[in-house]
Amino acid sequence: MSQPNRLRAWFIELRAVLILAHIVVIGLQAFPAPVGGASKGTRETPSVRGMIADASAITGLPEAQVDALVFGGVETWIAARKKVLKPFSPYYKWAGTKQSWRMMAIINRRSARLRVEIDGALAYRTADSEARWRAEIIESARMRGAVIKYAWKLNRGDYKRLSAWIIDEAVADYGEDVDVRICVERAAIPGPEDPPPRVRCGWEITR
Repeated sequence: MSQPNRLRAWFIELRAVLILAHIVVIGLQAFPAPVGGASKGTRETPSVRGMIADASAITGLPEAQVDALVFGGVETWIAARKKVLKPFSPYYKWAGTKQSWRMMAIINRRSARLRVEIDGALAYRTADSEARWRAEIIESARMRGAVIKYAWKLNRGDYKRLSAWIIDEAVADYGEDVDVRICVERAAIPGPEDPPPRVRCGWEITR
């Protein structure tokens, strides 16, 4: 084999090794990392406690034991994953593949729907086909995530800013004398055989 051909063959083999190494390293990073799911705040949410209670009923184990098994396993997994990925941290930073947020670490069994009443009439409610005032903005990709978060907890600063914007839009459409009521309807998501849930509209802001 001539020198140019040997160099070309060497380059092809090296490239294949580098590509394989990249796939392996990125694949390791893709392993689930439910970091938020292990926090104390998440563990005490009604949705998580409900799942622990269901697992306890199915297995016959005490809830405390189920809790220890589940979250002990999660914490062990997170620690092991962190240790495995640590040597590759500079590469992740160089490649721009670090992901700072997680998706669906814990299933939430509660729903949240933003409700807006204008002059006593329902103007907007999340996913309500008959109450669509400003729905194209509130349910846009950039804003709907803020409303979804209310199923977990309330960020008062964000909620006040959203409410202030809604009030300004209502005044622009209906005039200075308009009455506005904003709240978030929260309810447990029922199972197929459960009765309709009790809906509570909390965090009320009025004008």
